[in-house]
Amino acid sequence: METAYVRLWLRTKLSVFFIPKAGTHLERGQSLTKLEPNLRVLYFRFLLRGKDIAEPTVYGGVLFDIAKKPTVKWISKFEHIMGHIEYNDEKVFRNPNQIEYEDSYINLKGRLVSTNLYDINDSEAIMDKLVNPSLSLYRP
Repeated sequence: METAYVRLWLRTKLSVFFIPKAGTHLERGQSLTKLEPNLRVLYFRFLLRGKDIAEPTVYGGVLFDIAKKPTVKWISKFEHIMGHIEYNDEKVFRNPNQIEYEDSYINLKGRLVSTNLYDINDSEAIMDKLVNPSLSLYRP
């Protein structure tokens, strides 16, 4: 075990998305969310630590207008796009309040609100500072 890489052992970012049950299904133990033209996902992103992070932050909101480029063969479900988003997170989340991202593989739009993780101390704070603002962005 190389001690120089201890910082890589700890999780620094975490993302999760939610979608109505009718929009996804399980296949061989994995979720499969098809890339439909009107796909909207409720998205949460947790930034726990990093060189540019003073305090842990939670982002929540909506991703929409999600599409893969026609020539891209390796993306067959939204879960693949989640991995691509994580790999390109600095570009995708340059402006979390108004996301408009496009590269040679995907394009998507979104809006996220943020709150300091230390400001969330109970279930009421979760609802008031994260869930309700995120749901208001998600609901058309």
